[in-house]
Amino acid sequence: MRGIFSLEIGEFCLWRTVGLCEIMFLRSDRLPWFGHDVCWSCLLFSGEGKSQLIRVLVVDEDDLSREAAYSIVDVAVDMTVVAETADEQEMLDLVSEFQPDVVLMGVGTPHSDHLRAVEQLHSLRPESEILMTGTYAESPLLLEALKKGARGYLEKGSGDPLEVVKSIRIVSEGGTVLSPGLTGLLFEALFENR
Repeated sequence: MRGIFSLEIGEFCLWRTVGLCEIMFLRSDRLPWFGHDVCWSCLLFSGEGKSQLIRVLVVDEDDLSREAAYSIVDVAVDMTVVAETADEQEMLDLVSEFQPDVVLMGVGTPHSDHLRAVEQLHSLRPESEILMTGTYAESPLLLEALKKGARGYLEKGSGDPLEVVKSIRIVSEGGTVLSPGLTGLLFEALFENR
C-alpha cells in the first residue's frame, strides 16, 4: 500500500512515497499557488548526481497551455525554463540564443507547419531534444515528426503534470516518449509503410 509523508527542511519540502521509494523535492517559494497537499504529484526528483539543470524552452501558441507548461517545468528542481514563446519562428532565435536541452513544443493539432518547425529546429541545433504536446495526433504526422527529429509526443490534457516532468527527463537523456494512447497509432503508421 502506498503512503505519503512529508518533512519540511528549511526552504525545501521532502516528500516520499512509501512503497515506491520515490523521493521528491520542492522549493516551496516556487509554488505559492499550490498547497502542500498536492505538491507531491507535480515533482519527482530523479536527477541524482546531475550537476546541471535541464534547460527547457517552452513553445505554445495557446497562452494558457504555455503558462501551464512553464509552471510545471519551473517547479521541478532539476529543470529551468530558459525562455518561452508563442511563435515558432521566434523559437529558432531563442534556440540559438539559449541553447536549451529540451524544447517543449505545444502544437495543438499537428500539421505540416509544425513538421517544418521540428525539422528546422533539429537542423539548427540537433543537441536540443524536442518533446511535442498536442490535442490529437494522426499516425502519419506522428511518424513524420519522429523522423524529423522529435523525441516524443504527449497528449495535452492528460491531467498529470508528473508525466510531463518525467518525459522531459527521459528525452533530455536521449530517450523517446509517447502517450500510451499513441503507441497504437505509431504501430499503425509503421505497418502502413511496409
